[in-house]
Amino acid sequence: MISISIVFPIFNGLSYTRNCLFDIYNNIKAISKDESQLSVVIVDDGSTDGSFEWIQKNYPQVHLLKGDGNLWWSGGINMAVHYVIEQLNIDYIIWWNNDIIADKDYFINLLDALKNNEPNIIIGSKIYLDQNRNIIWSMGGIFNPYTGEKRMIGTNQEDSADYKQPVECDWLTGMGTISHRSVYEKVGMLN
Repeated sequence: MISISIVFPIFNGLSYTRNCLFDIYNNIKAISKDESQLSVVIVDDGSTDGSFEWIQKNYPQVHLLKGDGNLWWSGGINMAVHYVIEQLNIDYIIWWNNDIIADKDYFINLLDALKNNEPNIIIGSKIYLDQNRNIIWSMGGIFNPYTGEKRMIGTNQEDSADYKQPVECDWLTGMGTISHRSVYEKVGMLN
């Protein structure tokens, strides 16, 4: 069985968090409990809009941590990753944002990708524009060390068969990036 934690920091934005949690828990219903254990860890970094209390009341299964208001995204991710590794003993960690709405097959496809790859691979998600869910925002990026040129893959392109296969890239955006816990144990936390 593969264990996965979805981790993300929040600071206010309760309307986004409501939609995000509804979407996550609605989508993971399709995953067999024999195949995977999925958990959600949220770091509330000083919200003043009632986010912490709302999550406690409506999603008591969420592992909810409190930040001091100075963590920002990277610090919140680090706090969550420490918790996931030390307290939950999870295999894989997904960086998330509270404004993400995943495709209904996202977690099924992710589980297949994890089963068919070695744990030392880092997987990024294809991200679409919010205004048009058929236009790609990013599938990672390419960096040419000889010219210094960098570009994101698929940006502003309509999704098509050309973008249905995994691509190798040099860098990923944060949201929707998944890696095995061994990456953090070897390399360390975000700087």
